[in-house]
Amino acid sequence: MAKITFDLSGFKELERRTDVLKKNQKELSTKITDGLSQIYLATAIAATPVGEIQISPDGKHRSMSEHMRRSWEAERLNRNTVKVTNSASYASYVNDGHRQTPGRFVPVLGKRLTKSFVKGLHMQEKAEAATRKASQNIMKNALDQFLEGWDK
Repeated sequence: MAKITFDLSGFKELERRTDVLKKNQKELSTKITDGLSQIYLATAIAATPVGEIQISPDGKHRSMSEHMRRSWEAERLNRNTVKVTNSASYASYVNDGHRQTPGRFVPVLGKRLTKSFVKGLHMQEKAEAATRKASQNIMKNALDQFLEGWDK
């Protein structure tokens, strides 16, 4: 009979490296959630409309739509959760759409409303879709970057 020997020393090294990965999981998780929130914010900001400064015909009212774009912010709740919000009071109406009364005069616009419903721009949905699309690459890149140090 043939005598066969196995060298299992590689498993000890794998176990050691897996322990290192477990110890650095918090850092890795934070890096991944940061990347995901950055993609979400960038897409949401890009999808947020920016209009011209509109002044009512009588000069009393002004509208600056840049406000909503500047109102996006991200807040870390814990290492696995980042909350992205828009603090503009009217952001939900622009995102989801809203009803309005046709024929009502709006001084800022200097005209009467004609439509009974204004469709939303779905900025949040666009940002979520872009984040989902980029999530696999963000996680893969973060893990690959961490694993590069293993060969050293």
